[in-house]
Amino acid sequence: MYIFGLHIDLVYVVPVVVGFILAILFVIYHNRHNDKKAVDTHVLKKDEIVNSKDYKKHKNSKNQIVNTGIKKSVKVSDDLDQIRSQLLSADFGSNIADDIVSKMQTDKNLTLRSAIKDLLLVPSTQTAVNPPKTPYVILFVGVNGVGKTTSLGKIAYKLQKQGSKVVVAAADTFRAAAADQLETWAKRAGAKIVRKEEGADPASVAFEGSKIAVQENADYLLVDTAGRMHNNAN
Repeated sequence: MYIFGLHIDLVYVVPVVVGFILAILFVIYHNRHNDKKAVDTHVLKKDEIVNSKDYKKHKNSKNQIVNTGIKKSVKVSDDLDQIRSQLLSADFGSNIADDIVSKMQTDKNLTLRSAIKDLLLVPSTQTAVNPPKTPYVILFVGVNGVGKTTSLGKIAYKLQKQGSKVVVAAADTFRAAAADQLETWAKRAGAKIVRKEEGADPASVAFEGSKIAVQENADYLLVDTAGRMHNNAN
């Protein structure tokens, strides 16, 4: 047999070609087998984690705390400490967390969900505060994104509906469009707003708001502030 003018004996060529093909097939099979083994191992590990006692204990414990009362299988004090820790980590505040835990300690059938719901159910005719002197100043503080500006707008609306005169001060001069957002809420509530340009001194906005509140003989001065984290230097 001649290829490109060269004489090639098929007796030597055929075994080489067949061996080459078998080697390729072996490599392909080996790679697929390893991939399948890796997938099976991953699935097995996932199943082991999901079905493990620690995972089930954690999942059941979490659901138990939110949807039911105090677990009977553990010490009551341990359960209440865990509930209090979760409330504090969710920024409920120490006083509110202690109040909820105290109610759950008194009523063993009270769930955490019900305790929080009862805390939020305030009669619609009840005012937020009964100020001894006016204007009564409420300063809204908290970490980023907890809803300070939105809460301020809703409280301003409620106070105005109850016949109180409200002035709001947009002292969050750091967040972009914070004053615009508060101005929208103030218009909805029918409250007067005091604001300055973005980047202005927040204290000057609060001071100006207090002056306007006194001049307008307002009942309440609601001051919005920028969000602060525990690691902020200023």
